[in-house]
Amino acid sequence: MPDVPINQKPYTNVDDVGNPFAIQSFIDMDKDDFMNNRFRPGLGGDTNDYFADLSTSEGIDGVFELMNYDFAAVFSNGSLYKVDEDGTATEITGVTLNKDAPVSFADFGTAGYFCNNSRILKWTYTSSTCAFISDTDAPTDATHVAFFDSYLLALRADSQIVEFSDVDAPDTWLGERFTAEQRPDNLVAMFARFGEVFLPGTETIENATDTGDATTPFQRIPGATTERGSISPYSFTQIDNSYFFLDFDRRVIRMAGRNPQVISNPFDNEFQELINIEDCIGFHFNPDGMTKYILHFPSDGKTYAYDYKLDYWAEYSYWNHTTGKRNSFLCKTGAFISKWNKYICGSKDEGKLYIASRDYTTDEGEDVIPELVTGRIDWGKINRKQSRKITFKVKRGNAAITQTNAKIYMNKRINGKKQWLSNEKIIDLGITGDTYSYKNFRNLGEYRDVQYRIRMQGASSIISKMVETIVEIP
Repeated sequence: MPDVPINQKPYTNVDDVGNPFAIQSFIDMDKDDFMNNRFRPGLGGDTNDYFADLSTSEGIDGVFELMNYDFAAVFSNGSLYKVDEDGTATEITGVTLNKDAPVSFADFGTAGYFCNNSRILKWTYTSSTCAFISDTDAPTDATHVAFFDSYLLALRADSQIVEFSDVDAPDTWLGERFTAEQRPDNLVAMFARFGEVFLPGTETIENATDTGDATTPFQRIPGATTERGSISPYSFTQIDNSYFFLDFDRRVIRMAGRNPQVISNPFDNEFQELINIEDCIGFHFNPDGMTKYILHFPSDGKTYAYDYKLDYWAEYSYWNHTTGKRNSFLCKTGAFISKWNKYICGSKDEGKLYIASRDYTTDEGEDVIPELVTGRIDWGKINRKQSRKITFKVKRGNAAITQTNAKIYMNKRINGKKQWLSNEKIIDLGITGDTYSYKNFRNLGEYRDVQYRIRMQGASSIISKMVETIVEIP
C-alpha cells in the first residue's frame, strides 16, 4: 500500500508524464500550507467582504505604509487617498498621477513623494491636498524615487540618468545627476538600500554610492556590476536583505549580495509560456508571518507566489463560483501596515482594498478553492494495475454546524490522457463533532499511470495522507 506523493515540491519544467514524484501544481496553497492544514490567506474585511472601497472602478496602483503615522497612502485611478485603520478613505485632492501604472514612493518623514513616469507628487501628511514639486529643474518623467543620505533621487524614464535634489531639500533641484554608464543599457528601476543605490538595467545591474565628493557625490562603485538585466521594471522588490526580480531570460532572481541566484527552476516552464512579462508586478506578501514574493502578470491573468524561506512555488487565483473556473488573483499590490498589524491588498481591477489573513477562508465572500495536482504516477512499472482502494486521512469536524459545503473533491486522469474523469469523488469534511479521520474509495479501476487532482472547499482542513492499495495485472 504505497503512499501517494501529495506533499512533495512542485515542479513544472518537464512533462508531467516524466515527473511522477513531484507535484505538478499547487494552487492557492503550497507545501507549507498543505502540511499544516491550512490554505493561503483569504481576502476580506472586518465588517464587509472588503476592507475599504475607494469607488474608483479602477485597480489599486500602490499601497504604502507611512512609518510615523497611523494611516496609509493608496493610489487608484491616478488619485491619492488617505486610508485610516477602520477603512475610511479620504481623497487627497490637488493633482493626479498616471492611471493604471505602478507608483513609486519615498518617505521623507513628514511628507511623501510619489511618481509613475510622471512629475513628482508631494503630499505633506497633515494636508488634505497634494501638488507636484514646483521647481522647474525637477524631472517630469520620473519612474522611481528614493531617499539616500538626505537626497531625493529620481530615475528618468528610458534613460541611464538619475537626478537628485539639493541635500536635505527634496523640493529644490539644481539639475544635478549621475549616470550608469558601464553598458549602454537603460535603467529600469532604482532602490536605495544597504548604503548603496541599486540600479538595474535591461542588461546589467550597477551600484552607486555617496562618496562625499562636493561636486559629484554619487559615483558608480567599481567592480560592482552584475551581468543580469530585466525588461520587467516593476517586478523588482526588496525583501529583507535581498532584491527579487524577473530577468530578461524569464527566470526569477534573488540577489545575494552581488550574486544573482536563479530561484525559479521548478517553475521556469510556467514563465516561458507567458505572453507578456514587461507588465509584471512584484510585491512582498507577508500576512500572518508569511514570507512570499508575489509575481502578478496582468496581461496573462496569472499570479505566482514564492516562499523564499521554504523555497516553494505556488499559483494564486480566484475561484469564480458562477462559472466554476479559476480567474486571476484579485490583488496586484499590497503592504503590511505595522501600526495596524494588518496586511492590506489592493485590487487588480477595482478600487477595493482587502485584509489578507488566514482568518478568512474566502475572497470577497467567495470560498477559496485550493488545489494540488500530482505528477503521473506509475509506481515504477509500466504494466497495468488495479486500484483496489484509496484511503484518505483527513482532519474533519472543523466546519460550523450550519456549514454544508466543507468538502474535498478528488479526480483523476489515466494513461497520459488530458481529460479528467467525470465521476469526481467527494469527501464530506463534516460539521463539529464529526471527527472520524478516514475515508475510503474502493474499486477505482485500472491504469498504467495515474494523475490525481485534489480540490478543497469550505474549511481549513486538508488531507494529511493518501494511501493506495494496488494489484499488478500480469
